[in-house]
Amino acid sequence: MDIYVLRAIAGELSDELVGGRVRKIVQPGRRSLLLVLDCPGRKTRNLILSADPAYPRIHLTAKNIPSPAEPPDFCRSLRNHLIGAEITRISVGERERVVQITLEKPGAGKAGGWYALMAEIMGRWSNIVLVNARGGEIIDSIRQVSEAQSRKRPLLRGAKYQLPPEQKKTRPEEIGEREFLQKISADRPGVEDPGVDDPEENPAVLSRWLVRSFAGLSPVVAAEIAARAETLRSEEDRSRAVWTEFSGVIDELRKENFRPCVLLGPDGTPSGLSALESKSRPPAGYMKYVTMNEAADFFFDTVVSPAEFGGERERASREVARHAARAKKTLEAVERDLLGSRSAEEERLKGEILLENLTGVPEKASVFHAERGGGRIEIELDPRFSVSENAQRFFRRYKKLRRQSVVAEERRKGIEEKVRFLEGLLYELEEAESPGDLEAVRGALAQGGFMSREARSDDKKPSRRGRRQAADSGAARPWRRFDAPEGWQIFVGKSALGNDALMRRVGRAGDLWFHAQGVPGSHVILRTPVGAAEEAASEEAVLQAASLAAYHSNARRSGRVEVACVPFQRVRRPRGAPPGRVLISGQRTIAASPDEGSALMEALEEAE
Repeated sequence: MDIYVLRAIAGELSDELVGGRVRKIVQPGRRSLLLVLDCPGRKTRNLILSADPAYPRIHLTAKNIPSPAEPPDFCRSLRNHLIGAEITRISVGERERVVQITLEKPGAGKAGGWYALMAEIMGRWSNIVLVNARGGEIIDSIRQVSEAQSRKRPLLRGAKYQLPPEQKKTRPEEIGEREFLQKISADRPGVEDPGVDDPEENPAVLSRWLVRSFAGLSPVVAAEIAARAETLRSEEDRSRAVWTEFSGVIDELRKENFRPCVLLGPDGTPSGLSALESKSRPPAGYMKYVTMNEAADFFFDTVVSPAEFGGERERASREVARHAARAKKTLEAVERDLLGSRSAEEERLKGEILLENLTGVPEKASVFHAERGGGRIEIELDPRFSVSENAQRFFRRYKKLRRQSVVAEERRKGIEEKVRFLEGLLYELEEAESPGDLEAVRGALAQGGFMSREARSDDKKPSRRGRRQAADSGAARPWRRFDAPEGWQIFVGKSALGNDALMRRVGRAGDLWFHAQGVPGSHVILRTPVGAAEEAASEEAVLQAASLAAYHSNARRSGRVEVACVPFQRVRRPRGAPPGRVLISGQRTIAASPDEGSALMEALEEAE
């Protein structure tokens, strides 16, 4: 978003949102916010703000974005100050890419006040900052910037807010024709570029010169000026043609004669936003919009949302993999302890041999050799103690090692369970297709007792309410339901939380439960028709449910998958276990085909 796109958006936001009140605030990602506003005329508007370094933005959106189970600290801070506040003004700086939303919250003391929400749309320096509008102090920001990170402009709680410094370039609206022609002649754009025969005739080189030379001139605007000039200039007066188009475009933008459009690449996919009508492109090279906000919403939803989703999925994968690596390292240490504890029986045997040879061991001996089981055993002794005391020392070591063995074995089981749970989440992330899927993984991670780096920095654990919300987050219904032959229904969990929800809210006595053996995957429940016994399940319905369990597992690329099938009443959720963890008994095994499960996903109709 360049300064001109921001001006167009800010103008539209001022018309739409001034007088509106903040009803809801959501922070769906690390660097993004959604404000739900009740506006004049009983209109509800969704305003999205993002400080993502690759795709910073602010615009109205038609999308409804789900709220995370446990809001981050910045979101909680905004809710404390801005819920119920009225937007009184929206403005954008002349040259700084900063949109200021001024809000007034009625009430006395901390309950009310004046605030400024600053959306800094500046590439990798982007930020969202909440400021006390009366005193100018920073209340909070979505990204804290320390003095070590930026000496010139730290952004810390309690510090005075300062606007970003202006670019040290010529302002395009303040240069005249004579000065422009002198500048373009003196700079000779592109002369340093190798391989360019006549740089003044190259629009790409001219575009780069315009960006380097003038403040606030984005590559999109510069490319449009260069392309228009290319169609006008002649051999006799090239520089004057550039000035004509430069001054015309700048005057058009200065008067805010905005013509919102989405630029299209050679393959027809959106490639950028512009507040200018693209006169240099064919009609198929851009899409016109009535408002800049509509253009931005389409562009970011089409181009950025998939890219952002990929980045969020990658970050979530790294987080889960980090927890898994730590759990595996702990497991290795526990297994080493177990290996050491296996010498317990040897310690007991040495103690028994000493008691059997109380009179045969020389006084103050440091070693004793005995025959046992056809082999020779060497027993090291402490000369300071009697034979009996040495024997008791071996028995004490035996008991200690036995206790360690029991504890280590229990601990190993718990850690192995955690590793399986985390590997299951990694599988879920591989299969994730929407932000809701990522939120379900984050919720499961929190419910499973694993704290993210951001949560650790806050030094806060999820509240009981947050854990309860996490259990059902990620989707309105965290499972799929299909209608099978003869009135049967098949339920498939979408995630670890979905599997857990199936256990808590769907399964009942008489249903059949399915899961691929030994690999992460979805729980599947075959619902008994009313009045039918579990033995009445047709073989076709059972095979369909087993095939869906095979398909929704990490073994879906195998030819055949062993699937456990057990009556639901024999499935138990262990107390304190991570989401989706169950214990079963009395199961039978079905060899199912993931390919058949894939075909069923297309053939069966998913019920609402």
